[in-house]
Amino acid sequence: MTEEEAKQRWCPFARGIAEKRLGPLVAGNRVFDLDHKIEVPLTFCIGSACMAWRKMPVADDWVTAIRGFLKEDKLLHAVQTYRRVTGATIKEAKDACEEMRDGKRPFPQLASKDDGYCGLAGAP
Repeated sequence: MTEEEAKQRWCPFARGIAEKRLGPLVAGNRVFDLDHKIEVPLTFCIGSACMAWRKMPVADDWVTAIRGFLKEDKLLHAVQTYRRVTGATIKEAKDACEEMRDGKRPFPQLASKDDGYCGLAGAP
């Protein structure tokens, strides 16, 4: 998803607290004033401003690598690269790479340079 799409989603790690209710036992990472209207919910994702935000590998980079590995008959390297990027099982990655090598499956175009994900949730 793009960073803008992520910023429209709730973050389970965001803790919004009202400034006027601060006390010694209150823990939060987003403080707001009750007298002001809140335009964007404080518990939404903050995208690349968060240390957990991860950029998706740009498809052209890893697809080029897989093409090279398959051209050089290095199926194992192609499968490892495919698995690392897509999260596929070994069998799924092997089948996909063999089908791409044999021309039975097109090479993927998955991510744009602006796509990313929450690293705390794991790779998509």
